[in-house]
Amino acid sequence: MDLPMNEDLCYENTYTKVTWNDVFQYLHIAYKGVFVGDNFYEGGLRQVESLVSRQGCRILYDLRQYPVSTQTNLRWILEDFLPKMQATGLTHIAAVMPEDFYGKGAASYILARFSERGVQVEKFDTVLTAAEWLIELQNTAPGA
Repeated sequence: MDLPMNEDLCYENTYTKVTWNDVFQYLHIAYKGVFVGDNFYEGGLRQVESLVSRQGCRILYDLRQYPVSTQTNLRWILEDFLPKMQATGLTHIAAVMPEDFYGKGAASYILARFSERGVQVEKFDTVLTAAEWLIELQNTAPGA
């Protein structure tokens, strides 16, 4: 299967690229490495805004270049970001896991917290397999 390229750019900066897949209705978020200053928080809030504005409920996180999270960032994710994402109606996350050992540990910890709150989380090795899973969900959804 070829990855569908029907994606609209929501925003892009030095640290992340966020697109919306029009055909299969999921937000695609790709991290580009270490955040500086408040860009981590700004990027997270823009993810929430993008999901709300598209009325989406599924995310493909490309975390291959996800940076190691500081304790401050982890606290913000758990106390602020995660509840806001859950309030959007988020139901599924397909995560392409980080290549870095410590990044993988941080990402696994965060994804487990999403899972504990009822979000179905699946981990993948490639963007293609993650997208295929989301596409299958879209194709089998009631009314599809």
